[in-house]
Amino acid sequence: MKSLLLFLLFFGFYSFVSGQEIVELKGEVDFPWINRFSAYGLPEDQAEKELAGYEHAYKKAQRKNRLTDELRLYALLKENNQLYAPYVSIRNDQEKPLVIYMDSASYKKTGVWNYNEEDLTRKQQFLFFEAKGYPIGENAYLLTEFIQIREVTDPFRSKALSKFAMDVYRK
Repeated sequence: MKSLLLFLLFFGFYSFVSGQEIVELKGEVDFPWINRFSAYGLPEDQAEKELAGYEHAYKKAQRKNRLTDELRLYALLKENNQLYAPYVSIRNDQEKPLVIYMDSASYKKTGVWNYNEEDLTRKQQFLFFEAKGYPIGENAYLLTEFIQIREVTDPFRSKALSKFAMDVYRK
């Protein structure tokens, strides 16, 4: 009886994991103005305050049936235990924003915090991110394999800088 239960449990878990379609994630790294995708790197008291605010807003919006995309993402991250996970935000070929969550070791491999958006813009460059992952929700993915991040020069890019540009990636 135990072996049958173990077999069914293992088969169910394997079916769930193998049912997740791994996709290629490629695109230009997006440097968002505000870190609204994760509490990673924030001081503990500030992270708790931010997450409590999201939780309050989520419950209020849920009662009124008015969930925004941002609050849906919050619920998705909470469900997948990714509220404190590091991430990289990219824009793919269709200019669709994607947020890729990963563990700290994978995040360190990316080295994304070593780059400054203003410096890249001044040099008419951008970062191109390549990885593999599986979807956990609309436009949100969990990283399974980091491939590379590289600087790409585009001579047709504007050298203009936004005075509001801010790097939110943290080491």
